Amino acid sequence: MSVAIFTTVDMSIIGGAQRFIHDIQTATDGIIINPFLSRLPISTGFIIYTDDISQLFRVVYPKIPYLRYFMTPRRAFYDMYYFAPRLHRLLSLFARPIDRFIVKHFIDNIVCISHTARNRINKIYQKPAIVLYPPVHSELYYTSDPPKDYWLVVSRIDKWKRIDLIIDTFNSLPDEKVVVVGTIYPEYAHLRDTTNIKFIGPVTDEKLREFYSLCKGVICVSIDEDFGLIPIEAHASGKPVIAVNEGGYMETECDVLIDPTIGALTHAIKAFERSPLQYDLTRFEYSNFEQDLNMLIERFK
Repeated sequence: MSVAIFTTVDMSIIGGAQRFIHDIQTATDGIIINPFLSRLPISTGFIIYTDDISQLFRVVYPKIPYLRYFMTPRRAFYDMYYFAPRLHRLLSLFARPIDRFIVKHFIDNIVCISHTARNRINKIYQKPAIVLYPPVHSELYYTSDPPKDYWLVVSRIDKWKRIDLIIDTFNSLPDEKVVVVGTIYPEYAHLRDTTNIKFIGPVTDEKLREFYSLCKGVICVSIDEDFGLIPIEAHASGKPVIAVNEGGYMETECDVLIDPTIGALTHAIKAFERSPLQYDLTRFEYSNFEQDLNMLIERFK
């Protein structure tokens, strides 16, 4: 039996969603398909739908066993539509009922990446979901000692990620340095490096692991993060994490949880004391993810 992973995500981009989909592919020995661009192989015996657009094809392939793996219900349709451009907000008025109809009538075998996502699914669709955390390949991460004197932020640079909070905080802390790694969205294209804030842009996974290994700590302040793999990757590198006390960060045992304010982040940075750290990442290991995902496939076949 071959497994098809349906996605409409742009797989040419390096990002958390893309890495996660590749992990699903590897764990199932499956093939990644954009159903709008490629035909489903005849040998396909199971489909994993990974987004709200690809799940529409559940109507096309109703007899093939499946599961729907949610990263989250689309935020721009529901709890974050106020961040979207006006046209998108208008489109969401039409998209929400269609999305709810599809899930209500065609989607039952629901798996999701966190309890945060599960709670959203239950609230929006009134359906239960099984939590299966995305994996970390901890064997690939390492610690360089002594570290360099900078904090690390791994995030695309847009308003959903509270980049203004990072900039304003470090502008008020000229003796602290921060490196921001991630795609810079057009509205933030004006940002330039300062004496203590450096914007790197997107990097390869290998280079990202190097940044983790050399930093003194990682800061995560995204709005109500779906899961937040960044704290897990930081811990795999033995680095502490300061994160906002909301969303998936509450599930990943971050070292310090704070309110999303300049004062709270400033206090956490000033109170930081470095010490050798080790973290138990057993529940996030790839081997456990692979085993549990294939058990779910057997369950839903």
